[in-house]
Amino acid sequence: MRIIVSIVLGISFMVFSCSPQKRISVSLGGEAASPTSLCDSFTIYKSLYINKINANMEFEGETYNARLSLYYIPDSVFFITAVNSGFEIVRLGISRDSFVYINRLDKLVYIYRDSEMGYPPPILFQDMENLINRQKICDSGKLSMIEENKLIVDNSSQDISKKIYYSSPDLGVVNFEFFQKKTGEYIVGEKKQEGSFVFYSNYLIDDVTLEASGGEIEFDRDVSVDLYVNPDKYEIIHL
Repeated sequence: MRIIVSIVLGISFMVFSCSPQKRISVSLGGEAASPTSLCDSFTIYKSLYINKINANMEFEGETYNARLSLYYIPDSVFFITAVNSGFEIVRLGISRDSFVYINRLDKLVYIYRDSEMGYPPPILFQDMENLINRQKICDSGKLSMIEENKLIVDNSSQDISKKIYYSSPDLGVVNFEFFQKKTGEYIVGEKKQEGSFVFYSNYLIDDVTLEASGGEIEFDRDVSVDLYVNPDKYEIIHL
């Protein structure tokens, strides 16, 4: 079960990182744009829908692929589906304190609610939002320039390194790193020159590599976040 959930979470992180970015029109006479000026032109949206994302994963010498879609409501939920050969195989809902994972193939549902026991994970809901929602980054006040064309949001603590690097002027994710120093668990990613994004992680499972590309984006679209299953046909497991 841990392997299945980890694979889906890994794909989810990739979707967040590969989402198309809205371009910002800022004229500064050739000078490097400041974080404040970069944030002036962003439009606030109520929801974000990304469809037709291609994802490929390598794990234990095997390659897996799927077509993904993501629906995101700020401060509320990430809703993800994975389709293979025209059939939905996975449905996942992630909120601030829980997630619901539906495995269509094995007729299993895993429901997890956050716990304060043990070490915190390397990535949380708000970190996911920083990978996809540029308005959240601007509102946080933590966006800073480190090079002429590179910016950073650093939410690191004593035990966890959390850094996301963005390009200027579009605030697209260049690379990110989440590292839990106590457990050695990490989630890192980087954008390739051809536009795809590669993700590496040992979080919950041993080394996994995942690459995602493509995707069509819509703003303010209404999508039904349906996580209901027939309890007579699915085994429901509370973690």
